Amino acid sequence: MKEFEVIKVRTTKNENIVMFDIKINGVSIYGCMLKHVVRESDGKEFDIIQYPSYQGTNGKYYNHVYYDLSQSDRDLIINQIKSLL
Repeated sequence: MKEFEVIKVRTTKNENIVMFDIKINGVSIYGCMLKHVVRESDGKEFDIIQYPSYQGTNGKYYNHVYYDLSQSDRDLIINQIKSLL
């Protein structure tokens, strides 16, 4: 990833979900989600970045957009989101 900027961050009623907008390599993506998850099987905690999606007529969800992020890119974005809260 060449460059990114988290444009806007919004908290939600759910304390484990933060909505955000981001610009990646000059392309704006609105309605992304940062979700804090605790895995039930072992209690491990981690954060997931989700892109905006829609529900198809078959009940499955499909992303409007997708950009493959490395773990280091995800960590940088998550840190920037948390700094803006």
